[in-house]
This record gives sequence, C-alpha cells and structure tokens, in this order.
Amino acid sequence: MEAQQSYCRVLMLHRIANPAMGISGIETTWLENSIALFLTKGFRFLSLEEFKHYITSQTPFPANALLVTIDDGYADQVNEMVPAFLKHGIKPAVFLISKLIEQQELPWDESIRYIAEHTAKPYIHFDHLGGKLHYYFDTREHKTWARRDFIARCELLDKKSLADSIESFAKAADVEIPKATKNGFEAASLSNILKLSEQGASFSSHTDSHLILASNDDQTCLQAIHNAKPLFENNEFETECFAYPIGKDHSIINKLNIPKEAGFTLAFTTVEGIASHQCDAYAIPRISYPLNEKQLEEICSPLALYRYDQSNWLIKLHNLRTLKILINAYGGKAASLTWLKHQLKLFSGRYQKYRNLDLDSIKRVVFFCKGNINRSAIAEAVFATNSTMRHASFGLKTEQQFPPSVEAQRWARKNNLTIIQHKTTRVEDFIVEQSDLLIAFEPEQLQLIEQNSRQVSKVQYSLLGLWADKPWAYIHDPVARPEEYFDKCFTLIKQATKNLASTLKASYYTEKI
Repeated sequence: MEAQQSYCRVLMLHRIANPAMGISGIETTWLENSIALFLTKGFRFLSLEEFKHYITSQTPFPANALLVTIDDGYADQVNEMVPAFLKHGIKPAVFLISKLIEQQELPWDESIRYIAEHTAKPYIHFDHLGGKLHYYFDTREHKTWARRDFIARCELLDKKSLADSIESFAKAADVEIPKATKNGFEAASLSNILKLSEQGASFSSHTDSHLILASNDDQTCLQAIHNAKPLFENNEFETECFAYPIGKDHSIINKLNIPKEAGFTLAFTTVEGIASHQCDAYAIPRISYPLNEKQLEEICSPLALYRYDQSNWLIKLHNLRTLKILINAYGGKAASLTWLKHQLKLFSGRYQKYRNLDLDSIKRVVFFCKGNINRSAIAEAVFATNSTMRHASFGLKTEQQFPPSVEAQRWARKNNLTIIQHKTTRVEDFIVEQSDLLIAFEPEQLQLIEQNSRQVSKVQYSLLGLWADKPWAYIHDPVARPEEYFDKCFTLIKQATKNLASTLKASYYTEKI
C-alpha cells in the first residue's frame, strides 16, 4: 500500500529574476536544479486535479506530496517556468489575471512597478487621499522601497480610490502606463497557454484585474471574478480553483466567502503554511518556492510541518534562543532594556504624577509620538470610537499631511478601526490649548514636550501605557519591527486608550451628578 501523510507542501512561484527591471524571482538555472533535487529526494508532484481530490474528499495525501503553483500569467512564467516543469512530467497550476491575458492590461501593482522603473525624476511629491506622499527614485534601493510602499498602500484602497491614486502617482512621475507588451512586463500569449494546457498544465482564475478582495465590497469582488470567467470557460480551462490576489491575511480578511459564492471549490492564499487534507478548502496555505539549496532543505525537512505554526513549542524555543521573543514583545533587545529601566522607575513611584490627573478640567485629549503615523494615529482612532471628548494628535519629527503607516492601516482594518483618512500634524504646526491632556508613549518624549508647553495654563501630561491593565511606562516605536510587535504594540495601545476613555467618561458623569 502506498505510504500516506496528512499534508502537502504547496509551492508558490511568481517571476523569473530580472534585476535590471527590478524583478525579484527565481534564477532559471536554479529552477532546473531544484526540480532535480526534489525528484532525487523522492518527492511526488501532484497535478491540481489530484490535489483537489485529496482536499475535497479529505483523503490523506501520498507521502512527500508537492503541488507547484504560479500566479499571474506573465510571459516568463508561461514560456520558461511551465515548460521547465512539464519536461519532468510535473503539471504546474497557473492562476491567470484575465485582463492581462486577453487585453494586455497591466495589473495595478505592475503598473506601479512600471512607473517606478521608468520615471526620469529622482524625486516626486504628490497628493494622495487628501494628504501627501513623496518618494525618491535616485537609487535602486529607493526605487524598490518606493514601489513596495506604494503597492502596500494601494492594497488598502477600493477600486476607484486605487485608480485615482495610481493616476496621481503616474502623473507626478511623468510616466504613461503602456500595454503589457514591454520587456519585463509582457503578458503570456493565449496561444502558448493553450499549447501548454494540452500538455497537462492547468490554468485557473486570479480575478480579472488582481483586485484586492478585502478592500472592496462583495459585489465588486464577485464582478471581478465573473468578468474573468469567459477566459476559462471558453477555452475549457480549469474552473473550480481560485487564487486570491496578494493572498495575505490583510488582503482576504472577511472575504473567504467570496470564492465559494462565486462557485469555486478551492481557494489558495499566500499565507505561509503546510496544507492539510482537512484544511479549510477556501484558505489553502502556500510556501514560497525555494530560491537556493538551503531554503529547499528547510522545505524538505520533516520539521517543515511545524515551521509555520507559532504556537508550536519548537518555534517558541527557537524564538527564545535567538531572543526573538524580545523583539516581538518589546520591540527589540535594546528596547527591552529601556522598557525595564522605565518599569523600575514606574514601580518606584517616579511616574505616579502622570496618573494623578485633574480629570474634571480636561477638555481635549492629545496623543503624540515621533512620526504621528503609528502609535498616536492608532490611539486617536481608538479614542474617537470610545469617547465624545475632543481629541487630536501630532508628531515630534514628521512631515505635514502624510498618511498613517501601512502596518497601522492593516491593523486598523483587522480591528474594525478607520484611520485611512488620518493625516500627520507636525509639532511646529500644532497649537496646545488650555486644559489639554497631552499623552506620550515614551517618558523622554513627555519630558521634551513638557518643557515647551509650560506657558499654556492647565495643561496636563500622561503616559498612555500607564492606563493599561498592567501598566507600561515605555511603548517602543514599532517602525521597522516585525508584525508580531506591531500587534503587541497596537493591542496595548487599544487597551490603554479604552481604559483612559472609560475613566474620563466616568469622571464626566460623576461631575454631572
């Protein structure tokens, strides 16, 4: 009897590497070598039809099962990647953006990359959602950062806002977006797709335009899927499987119902993980295809099953050994020492004055941090939903009228907060009013602002972390920290802000009585 196992590694590919065009991806030589290595190690490559059978019947997979998936439908994917697998008898599953194939229309994210790669301007500054954004393009690193940041911001926008934002970006960069026929941006031809389909490769839907489901209403999402159907139905391609555009948690939140409503049987995410034969058929995890031998060995390891489960004790032990736990919990190793220093001061009573407030005299609550794009932006949004009191925020070192960070916007969406309209305010442009309560996240920031606001009467000061269930005197800036710390930081801010709002509300009603 054939050996079985409860899981399958679903591998995900995107592009062939083209550094000159700013395309990160896999090298063609390594692609050939990696296929040979997988086969030598005894892995069995499944077709999409076989994979679908195991998932829908909840039957265990064959031992060492692999499924190869490729997203989008660019020429390099279809002309180079797919044949590389087929010549070894491996049938990859390709998810196509229909407008890319049928109309040679660049998807929105590739339009952004085209603009970033082809602008002649070293710097642009433009309007974005009623505020401002700016980017540098004078080096490869700046181009890459600009592209990634703007794509991440656009992921959060609905279809119309997305189109408007890309138009503003293109206008500021003085670049006209072409059809998908340029080198590095070329769409696969339908004739080649049909030939490869006859050889065993499968082709399925990735929407008509790479629409982000979580950023749009259900009707718009279903329409984007419906618009793509003729390509697959008319050419007798596979019609039961779907891959979410982008596919990360933040881009599919509250939208796992859409593929089912659209008539699909399976839907693939890009959330890292190993697919179990009993997993949610509409939230199938995938693993990025290995780009080198070390990554391949990690994927092949028996420990790969546990690698993506943060609750697993092996992962926790690894995080403890590498001190990653300090980064996730406090924002870094140095930050953990700063936190400890201020906690000791808190326990000694040094910060008690920041809790002993004259609550009745407070007329406005003002949150401030360094950039006004993360901590103070989230705190103000939470306060606004939990209090009718006036509120504001500013940054000690920021630009005027810039949007919140991408990470703050993603966390806000996940927690049903609205901050996309938030715009930064510089401390130089902010006017402190009588009876303000100024709230910081770090004691040093508070001391700095105290010195500059003494001329305004009845102004009070506090540290937001002191209002948490378990008081924290120091909340480290989450910029450039891992997602785990963003979540820890913002969750603490949410709790403390709600407690503060509740305390002020109770004081108000007590005063009325």
